[in-house]
Amino acid sequence: MKILVVGTGSIGRRHIKIIKRDGRHEAVICDINEKSVKEVCEEFNIKECYYDYKEALKSDIDAVIVCTPNAFHADVCIDSLSRGCNVLVEKPLAHKSEDGEKMVPCEMHLFGCHLKS
Repeated sequence: MKILVVGTGSIGRRHIKIIKRDGRHEAVICDINEKSVKEVCEEFNIKECYYDYKEALKSDIDAVIVCTPNAFHADVCIDSLSRGCNVLVEKPLAHKSEDGEKMVPCEMHLFGCHLKS
């Protein structure tokens, strides 16, 4: 399984460390900070690295762990879910409640559920 970790700050690095230590899955990383991406790729011996999560999602990604600043959670989650990926998002789910509400129908639609009002 290929797991994309979006965000290489301290929380992202914790997830990468766990993926690498477990050894059953391949870690792929993405961050807009080029220096951070290079450091993490070298530190954890990661072969597949990106600076744009949308480019990363074009590869064969199975799951996404979202470790970006809160304001970017919704976009990364929605785009990842629309590609059929499983998503784990660090808390809070979204920066604004409206963004969180956009995420739920996307996830529910993809998995055959229907929301009732």
